[in-house]
Amino acid sequence: MAPRLTRTIAALAAIVGWVSLDLQLVAAHLNAAARGIPFATATVNYFSYFTILSNILAAGVLSAFALAGRDAVGRFLRRPATATAAMLYMAVTGLIYVTILRTIWEPQGLDLLADTLLHYVMPAVYVLFWLAFAPKGGLTYRHVVLWLIFPVLYGAYSLVRGAATGFYPYPFVDVAGLGYPAVLHNMALLVGGFALFGTAVVGLVRAAQNLRAGS
Repeated sequence: MAPRLTRTIAALAAIVGWVSLDLQLVAAHLNAAARGIPFATATVNYFSYFTILSNILAAGVLSAFALAGRDAVGRFLRRPATATAAMLYMAVTGLIYVTILRTIWEPQGLDLLADTLLHYVMPAVYVLFWLAFAPKGGLTYRHVVLWLIFPVLYGAYSLVRGAATGFYPYPFVDVAGLGYPAVLHNMALLVGGFALFGTAVVGLVRAAQNLRAGS
């Protein structure tokens, strides 16, 4: 694809991503204020959702493609392994929300808008951008192991902070309600899912590259 087209589409998608995150931040603070939750606590809670962190990474990658930055951060975000990691996290975010989480609440107003953008629109937009524009050269199965670091660290953080504050971002990691054996089982399934999905992505990318090389 032409670099200008790639940058334009990346810029538009990045704008949607950052606006979505801002809307969710405003909604989170409004909801927290209504429940008497301190501003600082609400802010930390906001950044404690995998959805938010995944969308931040995706918006960052899109911004790097849009700006074509040559600094270390821009080069890192545009690497095939980084862009693909963001795709993996966003795809899983959307899948888990659609299959598990969307039925446990009924967002309204600003919550509904932010929810739709972060869980439906941005995962679809980013996956499509990755398929059409992101470089994929040099991906290996070693990257799958590296991609698991973030979900594992996130899970550990959720458990540690949950034990200290009682706040668990998702019902399947709620130790207070499920107990540690069930939560650790859920986490193992999620990490295994990430591993299988990442392995499949690398395998498909490498197979497509081999086909093109042989044609």
